[in-house]
Amino acid sequence: MVSKFQEANQLQRSGQLEEAAIAYRQAIAENPDFYWSYHNLGETLCKLGRLDEAAEVYRKAVALNPSAAWSHFNLGEALEKLGKTEEAIASYQQAVQLNPKSSLLQKTGDKVAKGSMQIRRLVATRVIEKIWKPNFILDSYICQSQENFAKTKRKSINTIVILTCVWKRPELVKIVLSYYSHLKRELAGKIKLELLAVGSEGKTSRHLCKQCGFDYVEYANSPLSAKWEYGLNQCASYDPDAVIVVGSDDLISQSLIEFYNIKLQENLVFCGLKDGYFFDLANESLILWTGYNVRADPTRVGETIGMGRCLSRTLLDKLEFSIWRGLDIDRGLDGAMTRKLVQLGLQFLEYDDCVIAQIGDHTLRIGHCGFKMAEIGAYAVDIKVSENITPLERYFERDANTLVVQPQPWMIFGKYFPHQIIDQLKELAIVTSKGQTNGEECKEFKGLQQMATSSENFKKAQTSPVVDVETELRQENELLLYQLGEVQDELEEYYLKYQNLKNHVKLS
Repeated sequence: MVSKFQEANQLQRSGQLEEAAIAYRQAIAENPDFYWSYHNLGETLCKLGRLDEAAEVYRKAVALNPSAAWSHFNLGEALEKLGKTEEAIASYQQAVQLNPKSSLLQKTGDKVAKGSMQIRRLVATRVIEKIWKPNFILDSYICQSQENFAKTKRKSINTIVILTCVWKRPELVKIVLSYYSHLKRELAGKIKLELLAVGSEGKTSRHLCKQCGFDYVEYANSPLSAKWEYGLNQCASYDPDAVIVVGSDDLISQSLIEFYNIKLQENLVFCGLKDGYFFDLANESLILWTGYNVRADPTRVGETIGMGRCLSRTLLDKLEFSIWRGLDIDRGLDGAMTRKLVQLGLQFLEYDDCVIAQIGDHTLRIGHCGFKMAEIGAYAVDIKVSENITPLERYFERDANTLVVQPQPWMIFGKYFPHQIIDQLKELAIVTSKGQTNGEECKEFKGLQQMATSSENFKKAQTSPVVDVETELRQENELLLYQLGEVQDELEEYYLKYQNLKNHVKLS
């Protein structure tokens, strides 16, 4: 005997939506505690355009099954179409919190990551109004042109602090610090670059940093959060217009610093990169990490990488030059900074979607704003040697499809870095390579390289354009929905058997 729920499913699949809606309501009357009847009725009503009814039914579905991320998400869609934005935001965020990596929730990409760009901006605006207390919020779309964007008094030369923490690897650290000392001279007259290093090896690290033209302060190496916190606190003494955070194995191009300087002039409070390179020095292997994506990190899409983040003076003052106070952690510092920024209303927003707020005499662009290196002609690379290779595991465990092997790394380096720095790296590469015994190559990086090279996306990239993410996810979800329809009938049968058994036990 076919139940009303099974009948409704068949009607829905055949496109008889009005009849399906009636049958689902009959199924609910027969069994008011069965969650799937409400969820499927909500879907049917949405297809019929009866959004008010659909929202009401989805609310009943999530009341019966609060952990049903899919129903929370669909409720958000219905509410958004009804113009009930704040309620939609709450439903989207609940869906993401319940199951951020569900393929069902990935079907519309940006919404799943943290709501659409519009939703993110609305969330940001609410927090900014509360925390920043602006005179007023401007319409970013009206203010995109230079003529419409209110100008504030700007300094002729910005002071930017390069902040780093050093530990061991003296040969590599010396090359990296010397490079930034070179940039300080190159940028003189355009940008006042100040250099600050936090070390933990007493006279050894102090001498190395001073030799490379860096100011130096001493702090214990663990927890790392306290070490970086101390360094950021010390930056206040420079009266800076911005601080750029880099690791002691990170090289960022001069063009990136110049780009940041322009964005500071445009009153962008925070910016960084969405992608970056890893370079295994011993094996001379270069890999591009393309950044957080909707498949592996749906809640972090749009987030900047840790390397080379730039915090403006306005933001630093709001933070009181403090990000990691009291955390006592040795990893996850980038994520901790991101969470701190979110508390101040800095959602992941594209440049043109940033919240524009008039605060005092300043008109600010507020958002967690990231840029792709290729879009802005910049370069950033994290150089890996045996002592600092382990963090790479986290990247290829996340998603190998985001990794792309780059041919001729030294040629790429030559476009962005001075020849003397490249020559020093080549010499260190020879020494590092000789320091390894036969067959003792960096297993983690080799594994990363193999995964990147053998991944299907990498193979396709050699011959054809990358498939649109939303198209791929839609195809996947069509299959999942078909499979779901196949098992729903079984679920109903099992549930009816359970109810009959429970009633039989009560009677006996």
